[in-house]
Parts: sequence; structure tokens; C-alpha cells
Amino acid sequence: MLLLFVASLTLRAQVVSSAIEHSTPDAPRWQWDRCLAGITYGGPQKLAVSWGGGLVREGLGVHSSDYCTFGAVKMGFGGARGAIGIGQSKGPLGSGIALSADVLRTFAAPLGASAKRTYAGVAVHLWPVLGFGGEIGYFVRLGDANGAPRAQKHVVTWSAGFGF
Repeated sequence: MLLLFVASLTLRAQVVSSAIEHSTPDAPRWQWDRCLAGITYGGPQKLAVSWGGGLVREGLGVHSSDYCTFGAVKMGFGGARGAIGIGQSKGPLGSGIALSADVLRTFAAPLGASAKRTYAGVAVHLWPVLGFGGEIGYFVRLGDANGAPRAQKHVVTWSAGFGF
């Protein structure tokens, strides 16, 4: 049984290797790379830096689209956030859009959210030109005990900044 498993893995590796060797160099393909980094200001994280990477597929030509499925972190004075998502950049002016599912942990003094709490939510990221843009998201506070105050249980996050 083990011999059959090893033979199957070897055959699969040969097929993948053959496909890579016979692909044209001009054909778009997925590869691991950084696909976003930036600096923003917004709520609840205040001033923050972000970095993300994942599988990137770069399009060919000036008017083609690049795609990225990413994991990202964003660290600010008001909190830290982890995200997974998918994005698309388009055209020569660096415009694009991304959608992400996020977990946010606030610090002692977040902007418009409960301090030292965990939130989960989704965000839409837009950059209309040259990496300038922003995001808007909707988050719900996690782990509330019965009778906990409802203030800031649902938070709309936002930020504006520059990224590439």
C-alpha cells in the first residue's frame, strides 16, 4: 500500500513538473509574492501600517488585471488586524478592489470601538488611482457576556491612505 502511495506521488510530481516545463513564459501563472503594503489612518486602528502576501497572478500587458489571494496584517496605535481575502488591480494607473474577512483586536485607546476587545467582520478596499484609496468595513464584537453593554458592539471601520 505504501509503495502504491509513493508511486502515485512520484507520478503526480512528474506531471506537474512536465506542465511547468511546457508552459509558455508569457502565460500568466500563480506564484507566491507580496501583493500589498501600505500606511493608513482610520478607525479604530488610527495610524497603521499593513503588509500582505499570498498567491499572485500577474496579467500580461498594460490593460490586464493582476489578482491576489492574500493573508494580511495591519498594525496600528488603536489595534491589530489579520485578514484573508482576494483582490484585483487593473490598468496602468494602479487602481483596484479587494474584499477581505478580518479579525480585529483593539488596544487601550481605539478610535470609535471598545478597548481591549476582539471583533470579526468584512471589509471592502478600494484604490482608484496610484495606490491612493481606502477601505470600509463592518465588524461585530465577539465574546460578550449576558447583559454586556450594547454600545460599540457593531462597528463600522474606515481608513484612507497609500498602498502598493
